[in-house]
Parts: sequence; C-alpha cells; structure tokens
Amino acid sequence: MSLTWHLRHHLDSPTGEFLYRRLSHPKRITLTANKQFRCGERLLPSTPYCPYGTLCRAINYRIRYGFAITPVQELLAWRGAFEHLAWNAGDNYTSFDGGPYTLHFMESFFGHLEASLQSLQPVGQSLDLEAEQLLARYCFVLALFEEVDRNRSYRSSPLVFPRLRKSVDDLLAIPREEWIDDLCRLIALFYERYAHLLSLPHVLNPALEGSKDIGPVDVDLIVDSCLIVIKADVEQRVQSVWVRHLAGCVLLDYDDMFDINSVGIYLARRGKLVSWPLDEFLCSLAGGAATDIVSFRKEFRTCCQQAFQLWLDEML
Repeated sequence: MSLTWHLRHHLDSPTGEFLYRRLSHPKRITLTANKQFRCGERLLPSTPYCPYGTLCRAINYRIRYGFAITPVQELLAWRGAFEHLAWNAGDNYTSFDGGPYTLHFMESFFGHLEASLQSLQPVGQSLDLEAEQLLARYCFVLALFEEVDRNRSYRSSPLVFPRLRKSVDDLLAIPREEWIDDLCRLIALFYERYAHLLSLPHVLNPALEGSKDIGPVDVDLIVDSCLIVIKADVEQRVQSVWVRHLAGCVLLDYDDMFDINSVGIYLARRGKLVSWPLDEFLCSLAGGAATDIVSFRKEFRTCCQQAFQLWLDEML
C-alpha cells in the first residue's frame, strides 16, 4: 500500500478517511490556484497518443538530475529492474521465477547510465540538444522500470511487449522521437523559469518517517524547505487529491525532520510552480480552522500506527 492507495480507497482506509475528514475543503485551494490557468497555454506533445504517466515520471527524473545525481541503487527504477525484471537471478546470470531479463543485462543498463551521467554532467545546467535527448531516453526507461515496481508487473510494459529488448541501445529506442522531443521541451521550460532553484538547499526523494506505517510515499523533492511534487499530466490543473497528498506527506514527517515550511506543485506542462506557506495551506484545507501542526502530526501518527497494527492483526 502507499499514501496514494490510502487516498484512493479512503472509504476503506482509516488513514485515507482521516485525511478526507480533517482536510475537507480542498476547493479553497484548487479553485483559487486554477483561476490563473484559464487562459494559460500548456506544452503538449505533437502526437495524439502519449503515455503521460511515463512522461511525468521521466521529467521527474530529469529535473532531479538537475539538482544532483542520485546513486542508482537508491532509485525506485533500480528496484523495479532487479526485483521484478531480473529478480532471483542465479549465479550464471540467468533469470528465473518469472524475470524476463538477466541480472547481467540490468547491470549493463545501469552501468551505461552511470557512465553517461558522468560524461553529460547534468547537475546545475541545461545540456545541448543531442545530450539532452540521450538523457531523456535514459529517464524514459527509468520511468518504465519504476512503473514495473509500482504495478508489481511487467506483462504489458513496453519493456517486454511486443518483444524483449536485446541491448541497452534497444531499451533506449523504446520511446518515440516525439516523446523525447516533448521531454526536451519540458526540461528547457523548467530551466528557463526555475534554474535558480538548483542552487538552493535540497533533498531528493526524502524518506518520510511515517512511510513505515503506511507504505511508499511519493515525495519528489524538498527545495529550500518547500516540499514539491512534479506533475505533467494533460490537464495541468491542481487537483484535490494532489493537495491532500501534499498535506499527508507533511504530516508523515512526524518529527519535522525536514523542517518543511511550505508546499508546492510544479506543473511541468505550464512551467508553473504554485506554492503555499504551510500554515496557510493546512488552514485552508481545514476550512479556515487554525491548525497546530505538532498536534496534527501526533494525531495522524496515532491513526496510521493503529491502522497498521489492525492490518497486521488481520494478516495473522
């Protein structure tokens, strides 16, 4: 399970129910935020068919590479590759128990990725077009690996359908040219408007303490104490579930380890970062009621831990 799961299944999840009950006025935020987008343009791909979810994860990887190069072993993509696509590989590097690729093949991809990152040096700078296209291809494949981890399945993934890939170059050839062009335009827009963020203190994929109680939590980055999620879907309008998810992430930082004082959503297809001071954000979600963040976190922690214990008892 994950925070996203709890929000989607809030009728069956005490954790999700808590967030919906206590943060019952998301429209106070969404309506105000979306007013400014009524006449704004969106940067859309040139093709009618587009895997928006994969592209969103890919631009997420690319933006984070602008801040720092995360060790490959810490990526969700790594887990998807080695636990699902090449899991339980034998000493002879031959996969079994369902993994379609060899361990050696997965190691080769990540070795090429590390070498390319070392050569491209994307931290803190935009790249020339050829280099940007190459990095976009790597980010797209990383996004596919991550989807395998999230879905716990690879059966319908382009990684295996309609055929298995024979080499690293074969993997990098999966995304269409127009999708790569789309990613290059998205990162160019980010650098045009928000390159100044790259020099600020930041934490990538922060590990929130509460994730041990509810499962994985999607937190993209914290920049200068602002918790930010990146969205690149086609609508590009702030959604109620997004703001509740942001609030849930803040509350899962039980002991304020990351000193979060604001939250934001980066709409990659609009090149717009919308953000709110934390106190104002929580107050609006709670319908205007003043919110003591320390007490709120304690209450949410109790709810999550009780729900987790109930789930364990049911499993035994």
